[in-house]
Amino acid sequence: RSSALDTLRIRFTADDLARIRVAEAGSADEAVSALRVLRDGSRSTAFAGWRARVTDTLRPEAKALAALIPHRGPGVDLRTLTGAAPTIEGSVEALLSTPNERFRHELHHLLLPPAAPLRAGLASGERDAVRALADAVSATYEALVRPEQHVLRRHLATVRATYAATLLDAGVEGLLSGLCPPMIRWCPPFLELRYPRGGDIALRGRGLLIVPTVLGMPECTLLSDPLDPTAPVTLTVPTVLDLSGALRLWAGASGQPSAPLNALLGRTRAQALRMAADGCSTAELARRLAVTPAAAGREAAVLRGADLIRTRQQGNSAHHTLTDLGARLLAGGTSDAEADVDVDADADGAGGAQHRPW
Repeated sequence: RSSALDTLRIRFTADDLARIRVAEAGSADEAVSALRVLRDGSRSTAFAGWRARVTDTLRPEAKALAALIPHRGPGVDLRTLTGAAPTIEGSVEALLSTPNERFRHELHHLLLPPAAPLRAGLASGERDAVRALADAVSATYEALVRPEQHVLRRHLATVRATYAATLLDAGVEGLLSGLCPPMIRWCPPFLELRYPRGGDIALRGRGLLIVPTVLGMPECTLLSDPLDPTAPVTLTVPTVLDLSGALRLWAGASGQPSAPLNALLGRTRAQALRMAADGCSTAELARRLAVTPAAAGREAAVLRGADLIRTRQQGNSAHHTLTDLGARLLAGGTSDAEADVDVDADADGAGGAQHRPW
């Protein structure tokens, strides 16, 4: 995907730098992001374990939300519609009280056919349509996010704490410099993003709200409120960028391989497989397993022979990483075909830029 991305440059003034904040994603945002990841086949390996756990839990009413999220192009922006309510109950309440003007503005700019489910009803402010959307958001959250929310929130709390420490130690420019390489690069006075659309934008004193996410798309997202030109621009930043990062998050919050994996491979070999998710040398493997380097080498050889890890030489040491098969086994995942989920909308947008995502 990244090869097709352009460069979007965000211009900062001193006032903008002073108004940078880090915030949490709202519960409604998390529901939308989770729905995108669920049906995004390109991320099925990294999120295979999560997909396998939630695939059969999504209720039919969630299709009303899926209908507003095209496969190509931006979907409904619930953060602007509901704010950043930390609970799904708060998000639903905010959605039910959203003014009709906001719905009309949001639906007008979505790249969906006029006959897309709920579009006409939402655009005219029909309460039944708004309630159907609220029910869909709630059902999506309960199925896809709620069962994992303790893992997600612990991870994001760690990320925000890291951002705060960076800000204290290296200042705001240090935070921007290390935000999300290689997707983001700080070249004062511009923050350069790898993005579906190129160009330059100016914050003009509005500041930037940085929102780290787990269940986000591989690219960053830039959002603004068209009805409030003074509101800060929101930049969502993915915190899980690769297979190893996903496995560290999803393959057991305890940091230990699961009991079935222990039974299949044996405890030591299962632990060695998990360590390969982070990448490690034979010496590191031996130290962390509390075995001799020769024993660690034998464990690695067995895993390599089963096509669960690959090994390459780095100088005088051997470095081990997971294969796709090893990643699926560790994550408890399924094949792409098995993980397909019928959450397709009846409408499929044509792609392009919405009014908010530049």
